Amino acid sequence: MIMKFIESVLSFLRSKFMTKIFVDNGTGRIKLANVFVKVKINKEKTSKIKLNGKLIFLPHFGGNARTSIILGKNSRLIVIGDFVQGDGIKIFINANAELIIGGCDSEPTSGITSNSLTHGI
Repeated sequence: MIMKFIESVLSFLRSKFMTKIFVDNGTGRIKLANVFVKVKINKEKTSKIKLNGKLIFLPHFGGNARTSIILGKNSRLIVIGDFVQGDGIKIFINANAELIIGGCDSEPTSGITSNSLTHGI
């Protein structure tokens, strides 16, 4: 019970830290499902992440592959609503490109389950 509490607190703190470091604007935040989720975000200084909802990193069926988001120069990632990413997801956004993801009109969240590649050109 104590370990679950510690893991929960560490996950919350890591989520807050990643939001502060990587999110440029919007009302949303990054949320890690647990402290062990492997996430890599690479941003150029001129790239932007805007969250208007939660960007949730949640391993699919206990998977542990790293999820990566790579933003090229002057690129933008915009998340509208809550968006869930499973493990092993790779999102690449080329220079001067924009990727808008999200939804939630009739569902509570939208997302990608696991081991997928998305390329914004």
